[in-house]
Amino acid sequence: MTFIAKTILKLRPFKECCTSVRRAFNPSLQTLVEKNCVNTFFPDCCQHIDKRPLTLVKPKLVHKLIKPGRIIFALGIIALGVLQFFAKDFIVGRPPSPAWAAAIPGKIVWAYLSGSLLVITGLAVILNKKAGTATIIMGLIIFIFSFLFRYLPDMTNINSIEDLLWKVGAYKTLALCGGAFIVAASFFKEKNRNSNIFFTNNVLVTIGWILLSIFLIDCGIAHFKFDDFVKDLVPAYIPAPYFWTYFAAVALLAGGTGLIFKQTRKWAAALSGIMILLWFAMLHIPRAINIPPYDSTPHYGEWMGVFESFSFSGIFFVLAGLSSKENFFVSPAGSPNV
Repeated sequence: MTFIAKTILKLRPFKECCTSVRRAFNPSLQTLVEKNCVNTFFPDCCQHIDKRPLTLVKPKLVHKLIKPGRIIFALGIIALGVLQFFAKDFIVGRPPSPAWAAAIPGKIVWAYLSGSLLVITGLAVILNKKAGTATIIMGLIIFIFSFLFRYLPDMTNINSIEDLLWKVGAYKTLALCGGAFIVAASFFKEKNRNSNIFFTNNVLVTIGWILLSIFLIDCGIAHFKFDDFVKDLVPAYIPAPYFWTYFAAVALLAGGTGLIFKQTRKWAAALSGIMILLWFAMLHIPRAINIPPYDSTPHYGEWMGVFESFSFSGIFFVLAGLSSKENFFVSPAGSPNV
């Protein structure tokens, strides 16, 4: 531990000396760190040092959502990968248009290859083996093959700005991509390193919450616009379907808006994750089980909704945990968490 403390002091620049003291690995190192700061490395820095004893800070409850959120995300991604073997297509972000899909050379090979990649990525997240790199690669593949190749050409052939607003599948694809970046950042932050010099962890998380916010807000508006369709999604055993349609619309708008502001981001993410997890259990699973096949072909779209909603809930839990991680592992006794 003495070696670690001295190494911190040697590597930290002058302005971060005090941060090194406050982030000391163990309260017992405080005297050693201050002594070296005074006598050896940064004699002018110690006027800034907080002399109060250091005490360990327990992670906040919301911060504890990161690990279970990763597992939920990973299981959903693995299920989507397995589903591709049955659908024989690249289905992340919803199925491609028939004309686009038919034009893909070696379509089945690509479906199996990309499905295997999703499964491997999910396992990497669960086992914490190269998980950050794997999820970034997965996010980029979703962006390229679902958004750029599938949705972007369709979005350029619109008649009005309002038509652009209802491309919910496109925004869902971008949100999945951004969610993968958030999960990746959680692993890099855990190891105290960035993904690379251009896309730092903060950049990855920022891209993620922006895309998630856009998706939630667009879904909220769509609930009002297509209320007659959405109310049929409410299970029959739940009364007042229109009420719950509008309630969900307001909740989606509130969640998307809450993600924009740092002060409300962790709670907006946590509550959105809980809301979508409830939809996963109460809405998506029953629909996928009960809806009859079409021309003897299973409704893969319904099962995509099941696994996508599960993955999204995990993404929101990870974001909630990252957004609550402003506190250090140690802080001066009697002071608020920093």
